[in-house]
Amino acid sequence: MPNALRCLQVACLLAISTLTALAQTPISGRVAGEQNEGIPGVTVSIKGTTRGTTTDASGTFKLNASSNETLVFSYVGYMSQETVVGSKTDFSVKLAPDTRSLEEIVVVGYGTVKKSDLTGSVSTIKGDAIREMPVVSVDQAIQSRAAGVQVTQSSAAPGGGISIRVRGANSINSGSEPLYVIDGFPLYPDNGAIGTGGNRQATNAMATINPNEIESIEILKDASATSIYGSRGSNGVVLITTKRGKEGQSRVDYEGSYSTQTIARNIDVLNGGDYARYLNVLEKSQGGNPRFTDAQISAIGQGTNWMDVISRTGSLSNHQLSFTGGNKSMR
Repeated sequence: MPNALRCLQVACLLAISTLTALAQTPISGRVAGEQNEGIPGVTVSIKGTTRGTTTDASGTFKLNASSNETLVFSYVGYMSQETVVGSKTDFSVKLAPDTRSLEEIVVVGYGTVKKSDLTGSVSTIKGDAIREMPVVSVDQAIQSRAAGVQVTQSSAAPGGGISIRVRGANSINSGSEPLYVIDGFPLYPDNGAIGTGGNRQATNAMATINPNEIESIEILKDASATSIYGSRGSNGVVLITTKRGKEGQSRVDYEGSYSTQTIARNIDVLNGGDYARYLNVLEKSQGGNPRFTDAQISAIGQGTNWMDVISRTGSLSNHQLSFTGGNKSMR
């Protein structure tokens, strides 16, 4: 009887799987732009699943989907669109340009330009994105938010020197640090190697900038940087624009945050008793006598956990009170 019941369960599962497979029918279609030109590389996915495909050079696609599923069409620079499969097997989709991202203003050197008119490679980090996470320095605001930009810290000390690489190291002998420009003024941070034997430590000049005061960060990554700043921009340029007062009613803002930091993974070390036993085993393996007796090992006990002594949960508290305002002649 149990075997018969098990066979019945397997048969039911196979039947359900077969019905599910039969419910998915082949569908096809074409994705085009406003001028009815096919868009290659459009992601066509099933909403809520990991199934999907991309359009070919002519903008066509093929996919298996069931009638109750929803197709999601997405492509960089275009508005995403969703369509329920239903009983249709052939789709004709037109994507509209995402004018919101194209109208975005980007700071480039001595002026600003619309993102739609921008020809160089620029990564932009807005102040709203910086405020979403409790960062305490500009380098933390840049880290993992700009493609092709690597941020490393040469010191664990507060305000320690940082190193930023834009698209890797461009020179073997000379420096690879980008040029930093804050509100139009070049900044040359002291990011050299940390000395030993009492020598001074490298400091991060950008650590004095409050991340909450940043309006935007633009990183120029290609040859367009050298056309503006010359050889100084050969390693890239980091443009930092700070906030300024706006014409109109005065405004008082308060921002506060509190966060904690802990060690991700503690190093598992031996306690005092285990270390004494290890030394005894080591002595025996070399033909010697045990160094510690059982009574001595019991007296040692657990010993001192130095990881707990030298480390603890760190806390970050940030409070900022600002007053902004301006008129036609002062901001």
